[in-house]
Amino acid sequence: MAFENIFSQVVDGVLASQMYNGRPKSQLSQAEIDGAVPNQYYLHDYKNANRFKPANTPVRQKFNGYVNFTFNSEVDVDFLNDAEFRNTLSSLVKTAQFPTAEFQTDVKNQYNRKRITVSGVEFKPISITAYDTVDSMWVVLLMKMYSHLFQNPLNKYSVNGDNVSPKTLDYDVVPKSVASGGTESTGSFNRPFDSNRAGLNLQPGKQRNFISHMDVVQYHGQKATKFTLFNPMITSFEIEAIDHADSQPSLITMNIDYENFTMHPKVNDWISEDELKRFSDFNKGEWQLAQNGNANAANTPGGSNPASVPISMSTRGLDFLNGEGDQKIGRTDQVTFLDAFSNSE
Repeated sequence: MAFENIFSQVVDGVLASQMYNGRPKSQLSQAEIDGAVPNQYYLHDYKNANRFKPANTPVRQKFNGYVNFTFNSEVDVDFLNDAEFRNTLSSLVKTAQFPTAEFQTDVKNQYNRKRITVSGVEFKPISITAYDTVDSMWVVLLMKMYSHLFQNPLNKYSVNGDNVSPKTLDYDVVPKSVASGGTESTGSFNRPFDSNRAGLNLQPGKQRNFISHMDVVQYHGQKATKFTLFNPMITSFEIEAIDHADSQPSLITMNIDYENFTMHPKVNDWISEDELKRFSDFNKGEWQLAQNGNANAANTPGGSNPASVPISMSTRGLDFLNGEGDQKIGRTDQVTFLDAFSNSE
């Protein structure tokens, strides 16, 4: 109780004498007030909490993002990788999930202790929804992907000038006629069966994937953080049904599997000029003004001066993902470790 009384008296004395860091405020120089207070004082800088203010590291907002699709250059559809087309396509995306890794683990007993062993990793499918526009951009793309994988949607219409009509699928379960036994038809049946009507549309290995990779991007102030999904495959898509009692926009839902994913090794790196075109028409050198530290002259959203960027705008390199030279990431250490077992007795 005596200590609490002494502490209370000291606090009251400091407050009454208008002291700062144990010294009267009137004796502090302007430089000390502006943040140059010597280290021996309890509070090094009275503006110390500035580094925690939301302006430095603001919370992300869900709408600050987009999805970028990079199509396989081996597939003979050159316009798909046109910057304008890709920007238009991704601008129709309403929601997109980020890739997820689920580690496969097993808990074992080691005497009276628990040990968690890791045996692998699984990637959960992601879901993307896009707006179905009247030009059917996404629907046409999905049908192109469908026909790239399967024969089913191909050659199902008869085209005669402006007259386009669906073909009738022949009944090919029972043969139309049995061969007469002549030399040319011995042992055969006359069937209307065509193996090219349905089934896999087999492609060379380099053309197997319609999409080579896709980026799920979070952006702020001309900078971006990217998650890249490799060899993504749209496993299903659903076009929203017609509903005469609903005036909401029509959506397309896609489920996507992928073979691998990682994070772009440069966090908060500058967005390329082609991708910046999706935001406005400032694409003729205007974007470079902010990147070169001339933010005041740049009539661009989110411009900032690199000389005094807040924490959230600082570019960071994930060296543990992409090493170079002797620091290249690999299994060298693992192999050396395992070789020791093969040489042991």
